[in-house]
Amino acid sequence: MADPVQDFVSPQNLFNLSQGGSARQPEQPSAADASVGMDTYMPPLPNDNVIPLPQLARRRYFSYDAAPAEAQAGMKLDSLVKTLTNIVKAKESTDNYQAVNTERKGNTASGAYQYTDATWNNYGGYPKAALAPPEVQDRRFKEDIIHRLAEYGGDPYKAIAAHYLPALADDPTKWDKAFKVHGRKVKPVAAYVRYITKDTPLEAGFDEYLAQR
Repeated sequence: MADPVQDFVSPQNLFNLSQGGSARQPEQPSAADASVGMDTYMPPLPNDNVIPLPQLARRRYFSYDAAPAEAQAGMKLDSLVKTLTNIVKAKESTDNYQAVNTERKGNTASGAYQYTDATWNNYGGYPKAALAPPEVQDRRFKEDIIHRLAEYGGDPYKAIAAHYLPALADDPTKWDKAFKVHGRKVKPVAAYVRYITKDTPLEAGFDEYLAQR
């Protein structure tokens, strides 16, 4: 049996093509020729085994469920970081990057996330959080929240608590107790976490979380 591929690329056929003639197309082998082997004949796949290219692309790149475990973990982390960033910023300052806390004398908290001057620690060269551009404040909080989530095994409640009082963040059994900072009494950690998570997706599970302490 003549080789259809060799016949198609034969000098005569290529010459005809270069002169404007029509190229002779290779003939498809008949079913009887399938016995010559897979090198020269590939039977068509059943239609139900073929995934259209756009659908395949969606499965490969856009399906959360189809992603590897490491990618899913990354997606979950990114989503949680965004959620915590948005709710803390909204509750602490109503998204006001220039907010300055004047509630109590000696309270130096400022900026969208209400960092005290001591905690802000001249980040980015700015003495107060409120003096830093929004992108700098966002970057600082994102760094902190990623670090806290890693430290507390992805626990969002402990990550929120650490923004308020790092010393008690890892011990929820102490979250109901009022405490003093620089001689002044402040609300318990549980009250702060409840305030931050109120009317958010994290609110529903907080009571159950506290009950398991």
